[in-house]
Parts: sequence; C-alpha cells; structure tokens
Amino acid sequence: MTIGIIGGGIAGLASAIALAKIGKQVDVFEKASAFEEVGAGLQIGPNAVSALKALGAYKAIEPHAFAPEQILIRDGLTGKLLNRLHLGDSFEKLFKQPYRVIHRADLLNGLLETAKSYDSINLHTSKPLVSLDLNKDTNECTFADDTTSNHDLLIGADGFRSIVRRHIINDGPPVYAGHSLFRSLIPIENIEHINDIKDVNLWLYPHGHVVHYPVSNGEQINIVAAVEQNWEKRGWSLPADTSQVLEHFKNAHDSLMAIISQPQGWLKWAAAGHPFSKIWHKNNALLVGDAVHPTLPYMAQGAAMAIEDAVCLGSHIKNQRPVSEYAQTRQARTQKIVETSTRLGKIYHMTNPTRLARNMVIKSTSSNSQFKRMSWLYSWRAPNL
Repeated sequence: MTIGIIGGGIAGLASAIALAKIGKQVDVFEKASAFEEVGAGLQIGPNAVSALKALGAYKAIEPHAFAPEQILIRDGLTGKLLNRLHLGDSFEKLFKQPYRVIHRADLLNGLLETAKSYDSINLHTSKPLVSLDLNKDTNECTFADDTTSNHDLLIGADGFRSIVRRHIINDGPPVYAGHSLFRSLIPIENIEHINDIKDVNLWLYPHGHVVHYPVSNGEQINIVAAVEQNWEKRGWSLPADTSQVLEHFKNAHDSLMAIISQPQGWLKWAAAGHPFSKIWHKNNALLVGDAVHPTLPYMAQGAAMAIEDAVCLGSHIKNQRPVSEYAQTRQARTQKIVETSTRLGKIYHMTNPTRLARNMVIKSTSSNSQFKRMSWLYSWRAPNL
C-alpha cells in the first residue's frame, strides 16, 4: 500500500511517521517551500506525550520542551489566585506521563527530524494541491506545478481550510467562531521578575482570557489573548499592535497588564472551524487533525488530537481494519474535546454575576476533583505501533 498525505504540519508528519513505523511507503506533500509552523506555543499533556513516545519522536522533542511546575488560574480583573494544579510528581504518577509546554516550531522540527530518519517517507515541498479526483480506485492529486500523484490511500492533513475536506465532506468554508486570538512571544528576561512567570498562567476576564507560559526551553514566554469580537475585515492571520490587545483588557489587574503590555507586536488569528461531522472518509481518502475536527484552543488539545489521530490510524491500518471504520475509533473522543473547548470559552469569558459564581466554584474545587475531572483526557494511552 502506498499512502499520500496532503499537508506537512503536525498532523501530516505525525501520520507519516506512524504509517512508516508499520512498514508503509509514504509521500508527504506540503504547499509551502519548507516544513515550518506559524504560531507560537502549545501545551503537551500526558496524552500527547504518550502519542509522541509511540511515534518514537519524543526524544527529539523533549530537549526543547519546558516543564512548568503548576497551572495557575487567576481572575483577570482582581488578580486573585483562584486555584492551582500541581504538575509535579503526583500529577505524573497519576497520568503516567509528564506535562510539557513547547514552541510549535520545536515540536514540528522534532517530528521532521524523526520523519527524515525513515527511507520510506518522501517529503515534498512547494506542492499546493489544486485539484483532486476521488473515486473507488484512485486518488489522483494535481499540484500547482502540474505534477500529479496517485496513491492507494490519501490522507487530508491540510488544516481547517482543508482542500481534501471539500472533496470528502463538502460543507463549505470555515465559519468564524466570533473569537479572535492574539499571539506573541517575548524574551523571558524582560519579565522574569514577575511572580510565577515560569508556570502556566490562565487569566479569566470578561469576554476574553489570557494564557502565558515559557517555551523555547524556558527562554521565551508565549502569550495568547483570546477576545470575543465581530471582526468584520478579518483575515486568518494578520499583524496587530499592542494597543489592540490593551483595548480589550483595559480594566485588567496590574500584574496582567504588565505582561500583555510587553510585546512590541502580535499576530491576530481568526478562531474558525467547521461543525463536527460524522463523515471522515470517502472511498480511499480520509481526514485527520484540524482538517476533520478543528477546535477552539481552550483545552490546549488541537495538536494533541492530531498526534493521537496519527497513532490510532497507524494502529488501525496495522491491524488490517477497513479505512471506513477508522472514524468510529476517534469520533466520540474528539467530539467531546471540541464541545468541551467551546464550553470552556464561555466559562472563561463570563461576566457578573455568573463570573463571581464561577470564581467561587473554581476556588472550592480540590486537587483530587481536578484530577478526576481530567482523567478522561489525560489517562488516554497510545496504542503500540
């Protein structure tokens, strides 16, 4: 069986590695001139670490990751600490894997390094897909340079604006979720005097929230500010200046203001996606990652779901199960993550009086209760490839 993968991001490279591990020949087609990630940081929970270890990629990634000691939840108006989740020995003992944070580029580079170690993975750049012919016998792809390819199985790993999705589900363009995401990176030395700057910090704020944590092996701080807005002239990713962020958080506590005032520039992203679909394949083509289950990033599980998809797909094919049954192994879990992420956005952005009730609930939640609540997510174990 030969396999073609459209998209050379996290989902595409992870899928290529999983399939190469089970002895398949794989071609990865990336539209850009190089394999690279646009964005800043991401969080790698125990489930994602399990999947990366199953791929054999974690050793290449771990040196560039950072190990925060705790997740701190704060009220963005008052600065008060509402709760903390310790990520040390007890967390790792319970979920069998650690919690890490990392720059997206470092994660992708680790996957790329691993992919290059397989002779059975052919990596192609500057290959924008322009047309696709899906039928029972062929998956003929035509690229912008007029070259074509045909594989026994085609995997769409080309993100939430997936061209492959159009041919499999055909449910229209991505829909704006009413949220915008401002992302920036700053040197940690600029704000290392701020308390708990080396932890994962979540600030809850009316109609928005802010998350920040170290990346690049602790040398930089990744900041994400999410806001609710009607972005009439939105682009999927545009430069933004700090004044735009401060306007949304003008009543923020001084400690939060000191952090979001630091960046000289931001990238503004439109949070967008598709309604969850039960259709993941057509004939011998299927979708993985954001191409099939894009999500708001409020559970920090977008990359994790893509890596999980890859390992599960490899296991599915290894066990000679029909491609048509693959979705059944992943839909319940990914749908729950997508729906929970949307619900968390509403909780994070509450205004009075529900904001005050939310804060009381968070403050009264014990560590044991937090761990139990996360068990369905973090206790997931990757199948053996």
